[in-house]
Parts: sequence; structure tokens; C-alpha cells
Amino acid sequence: MRKIKRNNYSVSEVVGTIFILAISVSLFSYVYFTLFSIESPPDTPMVDIVGMTPNEDNIVFSHMGGDSLSLDSLVIVTVGGKEIIQTVGDLLDEKSKEDGFWNIGEELVINYDLRGLLVEARIVDKNSNSIVMMGILQEGDMMRDPYCFTVNATEIQADSAKLSMGYNFWIESGTVRFAYRKSGDSWSYTTWVGKSGESTYEETVSGLEENEIYEYKAELEWGVNLTEGGVKLFTTAFPTIETLDATDIKTTEAKLWLNYDFWGLSGSISFSYKLASGSTWIDTPWVNVSGQGTYSELIIGLTEEKLYEFKARLKYSSNIIEGIQKSFMTWSIIMGRWTFSEGVNTTAYDTSGHDNHGTIYGAEWTVGINTTGLHFDGIDDIIQVFDAASLDVTEDITLEAWVKSQDNSNGTIGDITSSLIDTSWFGSDYGYDSDLIQIKDKYFAIAFRGDGNDGFIATAIIDSSGTIENIIDYYEFETSYCVEPDIINIKDDIYAIVYEGPGNDGFIKTVEIDVLGQITDAVIDTYEYDFWNGVDPNIIHVIDEIYAIVYVGYAGDGYAKTVEIEDDGNIKSVLDTTIFIDTEPGTRIAEP
Repeated sequence: MRKIKRNNYSVSEVVGTIFILAISVSLFSYVYFTLFSIESPPDTPMVDIVGMTPNEDNIVFSHMGGDSLSLDSLVIVTVGGKEIIQTVGDLLDEKSKEDGFWNIGEELVINYDLRGLLVEARIVDKNSNSIVMMGILQEGDMMRDPYCFTVNATEIQADSAKLSMGYNFWIESGTVRFAYRKSGDSWSYTTWVGKSGESTYEETVSGLEENEIYEYKAELEWGVNLTEGGVKLFTTAFPTIETLDATDIKTTEAKLWLNYDFWGLSGSISFSYKLASGSTWIDTPWVNVSGQGTYSELIIGLTEEKLYEFKARLKYSSNIIEGIQKSFMTWSIIMGRWTFSEGVNTTAYDTSGHDNHGTIYGAEWTVGINTTGLHFDGIDDIIQVFDAASLDVTEDITLEAWVKSQDNSNGTIGDITSSLIDTSWFGSDYGYDSDLIQIKDKYFAIAFRGDGNDGFIATAIIDSSGTIENIIDYYEFETSYCVEPDIINIKDDIYAIVYEGPGNDGFIKTVEIDVLGQITDAVIDTYEYDFWNGVDPNIIHVIDEIYAIVYVGYAGDGYAKTVEIEDDGNIKSVLDTTIFIDTEPGTRIAEP
């Protein structure tokens, strides 16, 4: 906008005196600019007129002395560049104009919205055709022409998008619309819509093509004038398909899973599967769907103890999209068989053919029912067998073993005395769902759900005698919603917290806590690892920068996800997802 500076006019000692008086009055009532008569030719009426803008809605002209002016004298006011012309007779009240003149002590008032605008004035004596007063009453801006600007598109689907604009007609009125086209094509237009004032406007355009770049712009029309906003771009979405891990794997059947999103279109989905050693794919029937969701299908008639490959498929129009290939192995009849006949060393071999060999910790070789066996002390002797697909149990099984019991063990692990050592406060009002982790030596950190169901971290000193010396630091890492936080050390001073956050979704945040318990008051990174459900999460370190999270996910099923978290706290992305427990409708797993 163009700024106009006020000009000062000084014509006589009398005028100066009036000017000082006007300034004095303004200190007690309102601030305004004063305009006076200008020097004129001899035949021009001699008159002193003060013009002012006492508020944002009125222009006032006061006859301060000199000759009277006829009622046909012109009052010309320009507000923000818009000219308003009226006569003295139009503005003077009925009683004042009975004598046919504008006399000393009488005022003319023009009502108009003056906010922030430049106000200029001229008064012309009609009889002598001369200007008896002119000047600036108020500094401000020139009124602008109507304009519009293009805003980023939202709600972009495969065949539609919502276009947005902002506009300002100032004191005018007119119409607005959008122009849009696929890059390189001719423009298409929405219907003109009548508007006035200043606001925003949105309209959804449909019938678009998927996975295409579109250009669009706002257009505004008033009178014969047309103005355009800048050209913006958006790319329409296209249907996607994701192959999920198989579940409910048994000897001759397995349940296959997929996620789909048609982004406003509709079509159908299915699976393809085959023996890993074969070349012929078997396709399940197409199932018509739309929108987005998760779909599963039970495949029967499989061969036991075989590796299978499978992939999800999606079809729309004449297009077929395939998800990545995944695999699973059907069960054998015997999942594991340990005879304990080795008699030496620390390995118990699995003779079922699945090679689920175990490592012996503490148990000692002894005489068995046939050859040898193992003696367990009932306290901490174990055989550890690592997890394998052949050991994943989801239905009833039979366990068989030869066991010779002896006297109860005299273990004293975990004896608890009857006295409480110490207690300390760490949350101002609440301290739900607390999770404790040792930072180093006597320094500990606590992640918990505190006031307002927000997420907090507190650090404390707990010495070797169990005495809680004091609370060191306190930090609110989640200000909206935090349930069941679980904290883990990433490296050095970097820690990660998984929790059920806003919308019951699954979140990870990373923070910095030094070895003395001082918490840096800023979250390093935030990542939403599940947009559907992330209840009761737990996180563990897998290897290097890989971490695993288990939680109650969509439909109450048990989910596991792996994520990459760098040593500096930067959270990269989800690496893989699996459903390890598929619950019945209306049920859910307990905290994993």
C-alpha cells in the first residue's frame, strides 16, 4: 500500500492561533489533524474552516469564522483514494440551513469507515468556483483493488482434491472461482460464486486422474476486472497395497494379511501364494472393497513343514498392483524333541529336524531313564532355546516329558523383609504408569503419566542402602496425552520413550539425560509409529540401531514393530510390522 504523508499549511497569525487551540482541545478529547482555509484570490470568500477526524467513523468540518458559504458549495472528500462529493446543503442539518448559508459555529459531519485510510478534503465555493479549503485530515493507506491468492490444496485423493483461496474485495463485491488442469492440458473452471469482503473459499474438484500432477489457481472478478492468484501444484494419490506377515500358521493352513488404501477409488484385492520351491502362483478370488483397511484370508490345504511365499494384490480399473513378497513355514507334526542323551558339554540337541538346539545353564548331567538326563536345582538352572517359527504356538499342543521329582529346593532368591526403606515424591499430583531405569550408579530416571494425563520424566538419587536422597530434575515431554510410558537407553545420554499418545496412537520420543540426572528441556525427535492404536507399548534393543516395540494394536491384536533409532536420538522409520496374536472380534490381548 502507498503511504501518504501529511502536509502542513500556515497562512496567518489568526490561523496559527486557531491551530494551537485545536491542538489543545485534542489533548482532552481526541487526536485529529486540522485543516484551515487557504489564501485565495480577492473575489473568493474569506472563511476559516477546521476539518478533523475525531474517530474512525466521522469526518467533521467546523465553520470557525469569516464569510458564510452557500448551500451549493461542494465538499469533496477522498478516503483511501475513493472520492466522495456532496454539497453543504446535503450535510448541514435542517435548522442550520434555514437561512440558506453555512455560518460560523455550524458543523458538517460525514459518516464513513476511515480505519487506516488516507483522508483528504477540499471545499469549493460554487459562486466563485474557487477552493476555500484543502489538505490532509488523516494519514493512512490508499484503498486497494480487490485481490485473491491461491492456498495449498488439501484432502487430496486419487480422483479429487479440495482447492483453497483467500480473497479481499475491500468495499467492492464480485465473484471467485478456481482454474485447474493436468500439467500441459487446457484449463478447466469451477462455477463463479458471488463474494464480498475478506475471507477464504474452498471447493472440491473431482473427476481427476490418479497419480498425476495438477496445476490450479484462484481467480477473482469484479466489474470488468479479472485478477488471478499464483499457480500451485498438487499430485493426486493412487491406490496402495501392503503385504503383512502371515499369522495362525499351522501344519496345513495359514492366515494371510494385507493393508489397502484406494484413496477415493474402489476396486478389489486378493492374495497370490506358492511353494517357495515352485514356480506356479495360486490366486485367491478378487474381493471388492473401497476406502482403506486391513483384510485377511485363511489359506487351507497346505503341505506341512514347507516354506511358502505370498504377496498381496490390488486391482482398480485395468491396473493391478502387487505388494512385496513375504514367506512363512508350515508346522511339522513334531515341533521339538530333546532326548538329553548327549551326556557331556552344554548343548541339548533337538532331534525333530527343526534344529531348535538348547544351551544348558547350570543343570548337570546325570543318569536318565534310558541313557543320560539333566539335574535341575529348582532355582536358576535352565535350558535356553532361541525363538523360531517352528516353535510359534497358536493352538493346543501336547507336551511329554520324563521327570523324577526330589525335595523342594532351599532357594532364598528374592526374600523380602517386612520393612519399607524409604519413600519420596516425584509427581506433583499424580504418578501413574511409572517406569524406572538406572542412568548410572545411584542416578535413576522415572517416566510416568502425571498431571492432566501428560507425560513426565523425573530423575532421582537412590543410594546403595535404598535411601532416596532427593529429586534432581523434572520435565514434561508430552503435553497432550501419555499412557503407559516405557523408557530405554539408546546410547550415552540419549533415551527413548514409547507410549500411548493422543488418539490412542503409538508414539516414540527421544530425550537427553546426563549421567548426573540433568534433563535437557527439549525433545530431540518424535515419531508416530502406529496411526491406529498403540496401547501398552514395551520397547527393547535388538541390535545396533534396531529396536523392537510390542503393543496392543488395531482390533486389540498383538503387534510387533521394529524401528531404527540413531545414537543421537534421531528416529528414522518403521522397518517391519507383524501381528503375533490375532484376537477374536470384541476381545484384545493383555499388556504384551
